[in-house]
Amino acid sequence: MKRIFVLAALSVLCGFASAQTYPSKPIRLVVGFAPGGAADIVARTVGDPLGRLLGQSIIIDNRPGAGSSMAAELVAKAAPDGYTILIASRAASR
Repeated sequence: MKRIFVLAALSVLCGFASAQTYPSKPIRLVVGFAPGGAADIVARTVGDPLGRLLGQSIIIDNRPGAGSSMAAELVAKAAPDGYTILIASRAASR
């Protein structure tokens, strides 16, 4: 699970490599789970070094409920400017 989040963070960083003016304001990292859970811990673990690397604050915004659908909807309706990012996990299939 940790590997998925690290890969997602790295893929986001690759896209930022060509954008010289990004980020010019804090980045909102939306987590679809309650504080203290695994996804929240990963978000805070990745958010701090990512913020230092980008030179901007990473704000962790926990939005639990409806199996992360509320968080996903919030991010989907946000401006498509790269300042609102979702941390999600895939459901385990059996």
